[in-house]
Amino acid sequence: MILLQLFLPANQASIGHDYDSFIGYILGTGTNTCYIENNPNILKNKSLDSSKSQIINIESGNFSLAPRTDLDHRFDNATSNPGSHTFEKMISGGYFGPLCLLVLKNCGRRRVFTSDTASGILALEEYPPRKSICLWPIQHLLAAPLVHL
Repeated sequence: MILLQLFLPANQASIGHDYDSFIGYILGTGTNTCYIENNPNILKNKSLDSSKSQIINIESGNFSLAPRTDLDHRFDNATSNPGSHTFEKMISGGYFGPLCLLVLKNCGRRRVFTSDTASGILALEEYPPRKSICLWPIQHLLAAPLVHL
């Protein structure tokens, strides 16, 4: 349903225009980017019908050229797959909670917050190192003390 809601306005806006291709981008628990490619340009499979096209997933979650901060590197190194899907770890919802906790703890150590707030943040349980961040149990979030910022 969401994909349809996102596609229809773009489709409506394209009426009367001729485009070479369309690009689709999904940002959710992960990230993916796709585009439409004409079959003659797909060199890996010569048996494709040259009058048609395919949707190509370019696996943007593993894009590795985005600038990364020290916190991005620290976070990446604490995951189950360091060095892989670094872009996805920086922006997608599947990693957002633990990444925010790392940033908040870093701010607490640097005295960005009041001492009471910093103490509360620093007391929050760390995400499990070397385990899947996406499977971090919700009870860790629910059991965390309330922190007033």
